[in-house]
Amino acid sequence: MQIIAFLVLLLVVVALLMIDKETIAPKVKWGIMGVVASLVVLGMLYHSFSSKQQLHNREKINHFSQGGTLTCKGVLVDGTRFSYENGTASFVAKGSAREIRGVIIPLQDCEVASE
Repeated sequence: MQIIAFLVLLLVVVALLMIDKETIAPKVKWGIMGVVASLVVLGMLYHSFSSKQQLHNREKINHFSQGGTLTCKGVLVDGTRFSYENGTASFVAKGSAREIRGVIIPLQDCEVASE
C-alpha cells in the first residue's frame, strides 16, 4: 500500500512540474508542492505516533494476558478481578469481585506495574 501511495504522489509531482508556465505560475506550482510535502510529513508523523502507541498498548495487553498486573490510576488490574474487552480496549471488573462490580478502566489509563 505504501508503494502505491508513493507512486501516486510521484505522479502528482511529475504532472505538476510538467504543467506550462503560462497555465500555472511557478510560485503557485511550488506552493502546491509545499502543501503536498507538508501533508506527507504530517501523515508520516501521525503514522509514527500511531505505531508507537499501538505497540505500547500491545505490550500492556500482552503483560496482562501473561498474568501480569497493570496499574491504572491507582487501581491494580489483574486477571483474577478484571477481564480485557478488546472491542472497547478496556478492563471490565469480573462479576465475582463484588467490591469493584461495574468498574470499567480504559487501557490508555494503565501502565505496567513495577514488580
